[in-house]
Amino acid sequence: MILTVLSEAINADGLSTSRLRGPHLARLELIGRFHKEEEAVRNLLDRMKLGDVVDLMINYILRFYAKPCCYNDIVQYLWLLDDDGKEELIDGLNEFIDSVIHQREQAGEDSDANCWAVIINERLRRTTGNIDKMFREDRRRHVQLIVRGIMEPNRQQLAGTALAQLAAAILWNEWKVHDDWQSFYELILLLEWTSNEYPTDPFCKLVLCRAYAHIGCMYRLVALTRSLDIKSVQRDTLGYIMFPMPELCGRFNVGIVHYTEMVEVYEQAEKEFVASNEMHRYLSALFAIENIDEAVNTLHGNDDTIEWDSLCDNRDLGVVPSFERNAKQELDDLRKSTQAEFVDLTRLRHYISQALGSAGGANGAGIDELGADLTLLRLYLRYCRESYSLDIPYSRVMQSPSAVYLGHFVHGGFLDPIVDLLQSVLDLGGSKKAGEIPSSTTLSILPTVEHMENQWTAMLPPFEPKITPFFMQDEIITCSRALQSLAACQLLIRILERCGSCRFPENASKKGKSTVPAKNDFTTHCEALQAALRNSALRLKLRLDEMEDVLKENSYSLMPKIGTDWNEELYDLFTTQNLVVSDRVYKSYFNSLCFLLFFLAIPNFTREVQVLLISELGEKEFICNRI
Repeated sequence: MILTVLSEAINADGLSTSRLRGPHLARLELIGRFHKEEEAVRNLLDRMKLGDVVDLMINYILRFYAKPCCYNDIVQYLWLLDDDGKEELIDGLNEFIDSVIHQREQAGEDSDANCWAVIINERLRRTTGNIDKMFREDRRRHVQLIVRGIMEPNRQQLAGTALAQLAAAILWNEWKVHDDWQSFYELILLLEWTSNEYPTDPFCKLVLCRAYAHIGCMYRLVALTRSLDIKSVQRDTLGYIMFPMPELCGRFNVGIVHYTEMVEVYEQAEKEFVASNEMHRYLSALFAIENIDEAVNTLHGNDDTIEWDSLCDNRDLGVVPSFERNAKQELDDLRKSTQAEFVDLTRLRHYISQALGSAGGANGAGIDELGADLTLLRLYLRYCRESYSLDIPYSRVMQSPSAVYLGHFVHGGFLDPIVDLLQSVLDLGGSKKAGEIPSSTTLSILPTVEHMENQWTAMLPPFEPKITPFFMQDEIITCSRALQSLAACQLLIRILERCGSCRFPENASKKGKSTVPAKNDFTTHCEALQAALRNSALRLKLRLDEMEDVLKENSYSLMPKIGTDWNEELYDLFTTQNLVVSDRVYKSYFNSLCFLLFFLAIPNFTREVQVLLISELGEKEFICNRI
């Protein structure tokens, strides 16, 4: 009885030809619900006479292809089709486009309306995997046809950017699956041109942000995030796109400001802000605060317990639309894996900051607190080293967050010298607590100069230019993290000097003699450690100089070549954009090197670095980029 009534309602006169979407989607929805039931219920479907799924989809598209929502309506029912059904759907749409749409365009009918038929067909081909079955040459020719559609006179923004999404998806997938850096670079060139043609559209800028994050182009990344309209993209979404690029690219000033702003944004929205807060405190203490007490208090933070296993994921990974097969499952897996690494990095950095703060006596922390913090740091560092290998590949999914390179962080030698110096502070505190005064006892607590030099040298393996495009980004990340390690070590040596400065009265001058106390062995050794640290900083400067020379020579394949298989019009478009984009990438790398030199802040050449920055950026931009 119920089935009869339902069948009569679905097949009532006029509903099959309705100009409303609802009655047509109702058939597909009902078929889908029957398919989710047990076999006995599914067998009742034939009595409903709802029609063939492929025919229903094609008829729906024929009626509503001009509506931008048509793809989203249909894609949710593709699971009803097997591989043969998907091929039948694509063949039917191709026949419709060839026989009807092209005729309408030649007759001068609404080109944008007809364009949406092509768009939904291309989106479905992408989702069903039809595009992936083509040869590389055919896929690139297909991109050429899509771009030709964008170049049509008076193409409206919505249709033009929808076509750009399709071309971008093909080129991005070439890089993702086949490691095709040429296609990746051409993707950037295409989207830069499209974003100029349609400046108010957020999609092209969002994908460009993702692309530039992969190659470490902070110069353009900052400009793009500033240009994105908050009405289109929320601030918290922009925050996840930017994280952790300032720290990786040596732009600590940008990072401090950005993470401070994001803490405020997340707090106002009652969202999780632990990661932004940790990074803000870490960078501020190492590179913006000179007073040692203020620095250690900033690093230590408050004593609130963080429930690491309960942290919420604020990242909007769906802000960039996906037309890939199993997109939802892919994003779910991506969210799970990247969230784990993201939390592990934040947690490890938290333990580093806590230990540094306790070493300096922040908030009344003593030897017991430092011992507990150092134990936590060592345990979690061991866990991260076991969980993340040095060569773990980062995700190339278009919707993925920026890589945090945790494996590189824990295996690159950046944390070993910090842990060794923390142990020295702990041992010194234990010696003081036990009442051991003689300098011979406490001097043995300090690591040898040779040992620390070896630790600092291990952070910077010999610089070797590579043939991989954009290889400079990896080198900048290494230098940035080496500089952060040196800054933390410098803070710890200052803490050691302060702790041991008044501990050895047996070496003090007698009454009536000079009022300047004689240096003891402990102080002399700390000064030797400082000298070794400065030597390591100078080695880092020489490495940065060498990297700068490589950029100036431009003798390596830093930028991929544009393919010669494009037609003349598209090749000229890419060539024109190449002049602008390559300049931006080089300028971004130069800026990263200059700011790393600036934050290196070695005496006797700080002024030289400032002059270099002003010459590279201009005085106005240099002042604006400073904190």
